[in-house]
Amino acid sequence: MKNDIDLIDVAIVNEELLIITAEKLLSEAGDNLTRRGEAINQVCKMLYELNDMVKSEIYISDLSKRFHLTKKLFTDKLKALRDTSRQTDEEIGSLELPEGVDEMMVKKLGFFSHHGKYYFITKDGLFKASNFIIKPLFHIYSKSDNKRLVEISNEHGFKRILDIPSKSFVSIEQFQQAVFGEGNYIFFGTKVHFMKILEHISNDFPVCNELKTLGWQREGFYAFSNGIFNGKWQQADEFGITEHKRSKYFSPAFSVVYSDVREDDDEYENDRYFIFQQSPVSFAEWTRLMIDVYGEKAIIAIAFLIASVFRDLIYEKYKIFPHLFLFGEKQSGKS
Repeated sequence: MKNDIDLIDVAIVNEELLIITAEKLLSEAGDNLTRRGEAINQVCKMLYELNDMVKSEIYISDLSKRFHLTKKLFTDKLKALRDTSRQTDEEIGSLELPEGVDEMMVKKLGFFSHHGKYYFITKDGLFKASNFIIKPLFHIYSKSDNKRLVEISNEHGFKRILDIPSKSFVSIEQFQQAVFGEGNYIFFGTKVHFMKILEHISNDFPVCNELKTLGWQREGFYAFSNGIFNGKWQQADEFGITEHKRSKYFSPAFSVVYSDVREDDDEYENDRYFIFQQSPVSFAEWTRLMIDVYGEKAIIAIAFLIASVFRDLIYEKYKIFPHLFLFGEKQSGKS
């Protein structure tokens, strides 16, 4: 009995969410024809997922009145979705899918991946759309250098990890150029095929912020190329990713994406030297040894070193920071 109640509650929540989302989409679209068309498409997809013709008719009638739209706009789109689904079911029913392929997912998506290839369902049978598949890794968010990290693996078992500008994903030609430049990775499908794949994988890119300048970060941690320190040391993973307060950060200098780059073509060459290494000598031991060797002269050097670490804070307050100038006889310990 409890399970039945739970199912009813879930259904109610889903229908309420459908109504709220539909109202939000149509309200935000306003009088913009393009956005209104996209909103109607999204609403019809939700009505199709509802899989209840009676309720769909009620919602369509209500929405069309409130937003001054004809019912035909909704019913035609909904009919097209049902016809496409029915056609896909018939096409899949006549095919023998490879072992391990989820038939329900194929019905939903219209395609599947198998042994390093994408296949699409057509009225003429299976269409091989590529000789490789795409595994989404990370979305490196930036206003000026927005890109995606992906792993591509082809039917021959060869894999590459690469970064591709986000804008290249919306152009099949630019995307093909990017992947083909890495080896035998070819897409045979159309833009429609590619966009279906892109829609399927787009939600699987965790968002990261790129660490363009190493050192102290305003989010409250210190960044090295091989990790971050935020009270405790956190080593970057193989992709150069670390996490601080539920946000991810990307250090390209320590990522496998750029590990095979030649020295004369390495834009992160200098950053690779800025790494954290655990010192065998503590700061207290070092200061004691400095004083043992140089006596009171060492106090100035130690004080200047500490000040240099916080130079930005000192300069911000006093608008000045001194240069260290040591003078004396040769071998007197200036260095």
